Amino acid sequence: MRQVLDSKTIREALPKLSWAGTDWNPEELSKLVDLASWAIQLPQDQLVNLAEPDGDAPTFTQDLFPDKSLGEVRMRFEKGERIALRIPLKVMRILPQAETQKTYFEVFLERDPSLSRGSDHYVRQGITITGISRLRDKKVRGIVVVKDKPLSSLLGDAETPAHTDWQERSSKIRDRYTKGASRVRFVRNSLRDLVAHLSQPAKGMDKDLLRDVFYLNLPAHEGTETTKKESDKKGPVSPVPTIQLPPARRRLRVEPVKGGFCVSKDPKSTERPRAVRVEVAYEVRRGNPFSRYDPLDFDLSKSPIGISAKCAKVTKAQNNILEFRVVDDNFAVTVKGFDVRRDIKIRAEQMGEQP
Repeated sequence: MRQVLDSKTIREALPKLSWAGTDWNPEELSKLVDLASWAIQLPQDQLVNLAEPDGDAPTFTQDLFPDKSLGEVRMRFEKGERIALRIPLKVMRILPQAETQKTYFEVFLERDPSLSRGSDHYVRQGITITGISRLRDKKVRGIVVVKDKPLSSLLGDAETPAHTDWQERSSKIRDRYTKGASRVRFVRNSLRDLVAHLSQPAKGMDKDLLRDVFYLNLPAHEGTETTKKESDKKGPVSPVPTIQLPPARRRLRVEPVKGGFCVSKDPKSTERPRAVRVEVAYEVRRGNPFSRYDPLDFDLSKSPIGISAKCAKVTKAQNNILEFRVVDDNFAVTVKGFDVRRDIKIRAEQMGEQP
């Protein structure tokens, strides 16, 4: 039986189709269709026009929102109302000729507590880019729409052959554009970064937030801006975490090594953890580096990252997460291969106690 799906028939057809073996269900698809229909029919003057980001590497900041509008948009978002934004951008081509082109893209999103995970979708000139998932555990449904030619051409050059992702390290991006990678990254991360700005901060203080967690800043490459700023503000960067942990829980030591770090037992501890979980990310200028981790930065399961384990067994090494079981007090797990020009942020926690 053949059935034509269009704007008039799609809602009626959704419950009749089998979604077994997929992550979809008729209710969620119906809500996505509703958001898309609303976005298509929304007059242009109903979109909130953001300011163009400054600098070579555009990022979302509060200053991009019109005067006093961020509070109103944030309130609407928290209430579950739909939000429509228009974000201007500049694309600087090198080939076929050097020129700077003004462009833009649009974002439509809504908060939905019934979602089990984020539902984000990216559309370029009618093509859905299926492999991008940036919202993860955020209970938000969002659509990024790119239809203006300059930005569409740039993202088309960044697209994989199967139209599943936008890759900022594409050779076409490198050869045809100035600062093209930062434009790809800005659009690709737009939903995630906007949700971070629109979400109200949690009220109160979580006194146990850092109970089992500590961070370590590895020294930056000599002469970089980060090293200079940290030295000016705080003196020499110390390789020892300053966060105080309860003595019974201070069982891990993280030390910098060339191109990475090493996790071992704290020599002052008389006990050892049964298992350890380590999360790694490159430092960022704004926001939480762990939530802003991008698989394009590095993947612990892939070259050039290398992991060596002494008296420990690695049970997981994927994206920016490393987990291992401890076999002996003399355990040491070393991870190398990171970009020495960037700072590393490390979060290590014990997953169990040795009986």
